[in-house]
Amino acid sequence: DDADISAIDKLDEVYSQINDLKSASTQLVEGAKTLQDGTEEYVSKSTEFADGLETFNQGINTATNSYNKIDEGIDSVNSNISTIKNGANKLNKGASDLSDGLNSLQTGVSAGKEQAVSSLEESSKTLSDGIDKIIAGKDQEVETIKEQVIENANSKLAEGLKTGVSSAVSSAIDSTMKKKMASIKKEFLQMKH
Repeated sequence: DDADISAIDKLDEVYSQINDLKSASTQLVEGAKTLQDGTEEYVSKSTEFADGLETFNQGINTATNSYNKIDEGIDSVNSNISTIKNGANKLNKGASDLSDGLNSLQTGVSAGKEQAVSSLEESSKTLSDGIDKIIAGKDQEVETIKEQVIENANSKLAEGLKTGVSSAVSSAIDSTMKKKMASIKKEFLQMKH
């Protein structure tokens, strides 16, 4: 009789341990679900970040258009300076009829204007080239960040976590249950003998 009571007590203890294992397994699955939800939230936020970068890129394009308008304005100024220069040459021709001294002075002024116009044209071209290089660099930088950080890393992370977590949880539960059942069977066989 004592042996039967002892066997029943051990069996109750085994059932209690199985219930504890089931409870722990449920908590593990819930934790894995929480981790998966967190991963999906991270991927969602990364998408928002990508959208922000796209908006930034659009802003750069707007800036590019503005710089192009500045270039057009500089070209217009250069055109007006050329017209002014032509007018100055006519004035210079008329002044030479008045006096040789005025003609010499006007020639010096005209030469100074030509040098200033040439310097302005070179400076505006250098500025325009520099702006184009900055914009091209920013476009490439934004595209590289978007491609490497967001699209590649997030898809690999989300896929790895989804398959890895559920596979690891299932494998751990199966392994633990097999060991526990083998232990119960062994104890039960020993109690019969």
